[in-house]
Amino acid sequence: MSRHERLCGQVALVTGAGRGIGRATALALAEAGMRVAACSRTLADVQEVASAIRATVSADVPAGATTPYQFTDLEVLGLTPEECAEKVQWIADVAAPRTTRSEGARAVSAMVRHGGRSIGGALGAAWRAAGTVADVVPVSLLADVVYAAVAANRQRLPGGTPACAMPRSA
Repeated sequence: MSRHERLCGQVALVTGAGRGIGRATALALAEAGMRVAACSRTLADVQEVASAIRATVSADVPAGATTPYQFTDLEVLGLTPEECAEKVQWIADVAAPRTTRSEGARAVSAMVRHGGRSIGGALGAAWRAAGTVADVVPVSLLADVVYAAVAANRQRLPGGTPACAMPRSA
């Protein structure tokens, strides 16, 4: 199975998709046949990326397919705005009557395991194993500490801006 065949029909969540590398990544993944969920700090940037995908890749993307994250129905996903502001969320099946979600480090390990399934082969098996090990105590305890440190300092990471800083608790 070719890489294109493995990607075709999969869903990719691309953060920072409004500009630069994130935009290029969103377009490249769409060209590879993936459905792309593009996230950006501004609705205008997301709408422009959706228009570019529609124009260059697939006219199947509906014109109203963009929703600002502020207007996403979090209740349907079993989330609160506070949870989304603080941690990555992993939604197992949005269409299911009851969705499951994981917080922080659990969400990252779930994404690594899921990515491993998408990759396949020996490399995919290694990614699935890494995601599984990250959920096992004591590794999960370390993963929680690392995740919290990264989340608290994301504005200092490469590509981070002051807008990435988490709001201070009152």
